[in-house]
Amino acid sequence: MRHWGLMMAMALLAACAPPVADEQLAIPLNPLCSTCDDFLRCEAVGAGGDDFLLLHLRQKTFWAQVATIWDYLAQAFREREQDRRPLATYASGSVPEMVSDTNIAVIDLRQHRIAIPGGWIDQRNGDWHHDGLRGHCRLLPRPEGRALLQQLRTPAR
Repeated sequence: MRHWGLMMAMALLAACAPPVADEQLAIPLNPLCSTCDDFLRCEAVGAGGDDFLLLHLRQKTFWAQVATIWDYLAQAFREREQDRRPLATYASGSVPEMVSDTNIAVIDLRQHRIAIPGGWIDQRNGDWHHDGLRGHCRLLPRPEGRALLQQLRTPAR
């Protein structure tokens, strides 16, 4: 019985490991990790270092997690083409405001694109597009992303 628990723990940890991609991606996201929080910092072309957008690809809901398990099992019969993640968007500034907490990011697993409201991000090079090149995004390590999120949520004194 103890071995069963160890095997389940290893399976859960493996689900949150970075995916093995056919090609090297600047923004690798694991579409099978339903409990992962991922953070993208996007800066517009010509913007200063303090002006940025933080995209928080949040954990899936309970039922979406169940569906992800089904998707994982169904991959034996058909290849997944996309993944959906809840998305919260934060803007930097003197009074940061959550732009939206109800959006969905759609990850195209074939073209390696992340569709977000008002544009898309190329996972191959991090380019952020909206009617042309708008800027560049990079995947933050989770501890750095959580710290930046906390910083944006805390009002300046």
